[in-house]
Amino acid sequence: MDPQSPYPDAPQVANKPNPGLPASDKTKLYKMLLLGLGVVSVILLITTLVFYSRAFINSGQLEDAKNAGITSGQKSQKELDEKAALELAGKDIRSYTAPDFAGGFQLNIPKSWSLTVTPDASNNTITGIAMPDLVDTKLAIYALQFSLRELDYEAAKKPYDKLANDPNPLKNKVTKEEVTVSGIKGVKYSGQITAKIPNGTVILVPIRDKTFIIQTDDNDKYLSVYNAIVQNAVLKP
Repeated sequence: MDPQSPYPDAPQVANKPNPGLPASDKTKLYKMLLLGLGVVSVILLITTLVFYSRAFINSGQLEDAKNAGITSGQKSQKELDEKAALELAGKDIRSYTAPDFAGGFQLNIPKSWSLTVTPDASNNTITGIAMPDLVDTKLAIYALQFSLRELDYEAAKKPYDKLANDPNPLKNKVTKEEVTVSGIKGVKYSGQITAKIPNGTVILVPIRDKTFIIQTDDNDKYLSVYNAIVQNAVLKP
């Protein structure tokens, strides 16, 4: 007590230290926090993967639908083109008749196409080329080629059969099928019929001791008209 103060001294209270959590409890708490964070991370990862997989699947479905639409559209357009070509072949045509010594066959060519023929009376053969507008005999690709060749039918087929029967799928780029032209059975080859013709069609038909050959060198541009010409061809066996 202060002798100079009229009031008694206030009781002194000692500051007790806060013991806090025991070390073992802190370790448990940290472990629980880490475990919780790990669970949350796994959930976020799974959620991300689910959304990504759904997006990937939807993207694949959209791509498949797109490709199916393109294929369907191309098929429909091809059918329309072939129908129009057949109608055109029945109207806008001019008939070419080969000389009697060259078999006297007849082909219906579109009027808008130019035609050049080279008959050879010495061996009773003929070759011809037809193209839209003008014929350039120096081209590698033609809308229509035809010929009556002094060549045995089996010999004429041999190089094409070799291509169509190649066991190597990387080299076999030609399909083969039997066809009938003007009542005569022949054979058709489609695809890469030569190194310079990657997508053409050629038909071979036996005519006595010779072979009639008619082909287009570009299926994408001329196949519809070519088919119409073949369909209306008149051959003399």
